[in-house]
Amino acid sequence: GTTSTSTSTSSSPPFSIPRSEIFLTTKQWRAYHGYEPTLECLTKSLKRLQTTYVDLYLIHWPGPAYNTMNRQKKVMEESPDGPFVYAKDGHDPSNITFLRSETWRAMEDALYDGRCRAIGVSNFTIKHLEALKKTA
Repeated sequence: GTTSTSTSTSSSPPFSIPRSEIFLTTKQWRAYHGYEPTLECLTKSLKRLQTTYVDLYLIHWPGPAYNTMNRQKKVMEESPDGPFVYAKDGHDPSNITFLRSETWRAMEDALYDGRCRAIGVSNFTIKHLEALKKTA
């Protein structure tokens, strides 16, 4: 048989792949640690991806969000707070484990309500995983 393609000027492609045949992954950025911010981040991702669910939703990074992109390695090395010297308010070492647990709880809720089919983490160390396991 022959296949023809459309030369239509519409924004829709002439052929489309069913959503069920695409595996979509998105990540929760560390600026969105916490329960409500995690759900907000997922809502933004779903809107941008123009879908109602993702197949995999990941915590992108276990560390804090920073209050600047202009971090200096020397400052972090010399500070007793290390990289937390640049942490955004509320992302201090005493609170980050709680924020990660609340992030995970929000992801579980998104899983249960169908906005994602699986959840996971990336860039976590064994220490991060053990801490999360205590609250998951």
